[in-house]
Order: sequence, then structure tokens, then C-alpha cells
Amino acid sequence: GEADETVAKASSLVESQRKSVDCLTFVRKRVEEYFPIGDAAKALVEKGYFVYDGFLSSGSDEDVAFGNSLVAEMTEESFSMLANDKLERDITRLVDGEYVGGIVGGERYADCPRLTEYVVSLTRHLPPLLNNELVNLQSTMPKLDTTASMGTLRVYDRNTRLGAESLLSAPSSEDAIKRPFG
Repeated sequence: GEADETVAKASSLVESQRKSVDCLTFVRKRVEEYFPIGDAAKALVEKGYFVYDGFLSSGSDEDVAFGNSLVAEMTEESFSMLANDKLERDITRLVDGEYVGGIVGGERYADCPRLTEYVVSLTRHLPPLLNNELVNLQSTMPKLDTTASMGTLRVYDRNTRLGAESLLSAPSSEDAIKRPFG
């Protein structure tokens, strides 16, 4: 009856909160214990970018399993947002078939809880470490804001790209002959 429904809702809420805490904690530990902050800072100063593969899916078997599961959840959230028109077409890159959306939390949290938690934890724990490394390197690079959580999701849709390509491409010479204003 009503008591069973209340217990089910409470259990669901507890499970949701546990998943949230697990995600936030996992990302924090990855930043603090595994991220090569010195290499990242040096590359940013010298090249302006840094690539690090396997951030979520390296380490112990347990970490790899959790990281892979987290990546799968975030991927599913991305696909769901695309399928349910929660992302906007990137009109600055129309032919690329890309859609974008802010990871902003609040009312949008329900659309992408793991993506939001990833962004919140990463933007909370990485900037202080990176800023310290930049100081150690005596870099004049601007410091990251340690109080702001912001992220953007970018999703590629092949069918959209092909459709935009055919719409925007120049007609072939055969097409030009058949057209009355050629």
C-alpha cells in the first residue's frame, strides 16, 4: 500500500544519492591521485593544450570497472539528450552535424546527473592544483576560476552531418544543366 510506496521512493532517493556521492568522490580521487598535473601545466604553457586518455578508466580493476560504468552512463545521458531535443544545433559549425548543450545542473540535472557531477567535481578539484603548477612554472597564463562549475556537451550526429552536407554542397555540373536558372 502507501507504506510500500513510501519505502520504494525512499530507497530510490537513497540509491540516487549514493550514486551521486560515488561519482563526485571518484572524479575527485582521479584528479588528486592519478591526473598528471605537472605534465598538464607544462603542456598548456608550451603548446596551449593537453590530452590525457584514460582519465576515468585506468588504475585498479575496480577503478577501471567503475570508470567504464561512469563513461557508459554519461554516454547514455548524452544520447538521451540528443534524442529528446535537449541539445541545440551548433549553427556555427552547421556542416559538422554537432549539437551542444551546457552542463548547468539545476533543472537540467535530471537530464544528465552523472555528466553534471563529473563537471562539478572536476571543476572544483582540478583548478587549484593546476593554478599551483602554473605558479611553479612562473607562467603568465590566466588562472582558472576555482568557484565556477561550467561545462559543455558536444555530440556528433552523422545523419545530421550528411543531411547538412547535401543541403549546403555545391550542385554538380549535371544538376546545373537541368536547372532553368543554371
